[in-house]
Amino acid sequence: MRSRHRQATQRSERVQRLHKFFTRKYADTFVGANSVRPFDLHDEIIKAVKNIIDDVQEGKINKENINQELFSDYLYTKDSPDPDLIIRPSGEQRISNFLLWQCAYSEFWYSNVNWPDFSEKDLQRAIYDYQNRDRRFGGV
Repeated sequence: MRSRHRQATQRSERVQRLHKFFTRKYADTFVGANSVRPFDLHDEIIKAVKNIIDDVQEGKINKENINQELFSDYLYTKDSPDPDLIIRPSGEQRISNFLLWQCAYSEFWYSNVNWPDFSEKDLQRAIYDYQNRDRRFGGV
């Protein structure tokens, strides 16, 4: 039992160190980091559509004014920038209902390291790889 508690404490401390490292070293390059959100992103999109319909019916917005920017304003993440880089640990290569709308132009980086064991060195590798990519934002 104590061993599990000690492991959980060590993992928590590692995550805190990783966050401090990230914000200290890359604050001028990256706006911030989002972690996994505890809600269903399909639900987020459906809720946004319903709220837009309500606002059109109530005359708050005109349907001709509906565009990507307006739609984004109805999402849970409206006050956060879309992620530039999504790091997917644990060897998984899927987005798992994570930031479905927001990840349209995100770069993905995959790691076989499980999240609790993800280190500063792993983060540095991901950022280095990201910095050396040619981002085209949908262009060819």
